[in-house]
Amino acid sequence: MDFQKLARSRLGIGLALLIGRLIPIEAANRLGQYIADRLVKNRDSDLIKAIRLNQWIVHHQSLSTEELDHATHMVLRHAARCAVDMYHHLSNPKGIHRLLEFNPEIETIISRSKDDSGPALLIGPHISNFDLALIAWGLKGMRVQVLSYSDPTSGYDWQNRLRIGSGLEVTPISSHALRKAIRRLRNGGYVMTGVDRPVPGVVESIQFFKHPALLPDGYVRLALNADAPIQVVYTYMRDDGKYYADVTDPIEIQHGGRKERVQAYARAVLDVLESLIRERPHQWLMYYPVWPTLMDEVP
Repeated sequence: MDFQKLARSRLGIGLALLIGRLIPIEAANRLGQYIADRLVKNRDSDLIKAIRLNQWIVHHQSLSTEELDHATHMVLRHAARCAVDMYHHLSNPKGIHRLLEFNPEIETIISRSKDDSGPALLIGPHISNFDLALIAWGLKGMRVQVLSYSDPTSGYDWQNRLRIGSGLEVTPISSHALRKAIRRLRNGGYVMTGVDRPVPGVVESIQFFKHPALLPDGYVRLALNADAPIQVVYTYMRDDGKYYADVTDPIEIQHGGRKERVQAYARAVLDVLESLIRERPHQWLMYYPVWPTLMDEVP
């Protein structure tokens, strides 16, 4: 069975929802760990190649083959735990809030979003159970436009529908969505997007973990056009098995011309992401190769 294709499909998400709702969480966790244990054995799959590459770079290219296999296994097991926690509690808002604790500043952001007394462009890296946090914020009434991947798979499209179901506004990136985001920011609202996934069409690379990566920088231009600060919001799992949602102070770059400010802003944001990912590398759930030109060097 190709678990990778199944997990990204509408059928896979539907099965995850069904399993999460119908069987006890302990059994769901055992099933999730079993799938992770099966997936890691297939080194030839695109999923495993991507995770091994990303973990190798994050660990300073210092891991042996066995250590890299273990790091990849840790990523998959954490991803399985996150999926079980999210799908099991989707119909139980109280359960979601018991699993997730917020930095009080996030509560302030949620409150300010309701009357457009921002603005801020919120950057959400793919760390731990960020989707659970998104859904929790939507259930608390957060008003935010989430800029999602422009060409979603059927499974990703269903994930977006789950986010919408919690009250969030999700708009795949397009010229129309970006114009709407600029208006929202200029009117004091909040916009959120991710920046650590490589996207097609990016021409100029940027240094990420000391290697060039084709990551987007359009979010910086969006913030500059709307004169809005950038903040990084992220979620991680604590040692007690619960999640904590946190937010950085605003990142502001005041000096230089427009091109220099775009580069400086992007560099500052990625510096923050590097620090967060290095603290808990196995919680970075990035399933696409961020540095594909280095794939052949991975042990």
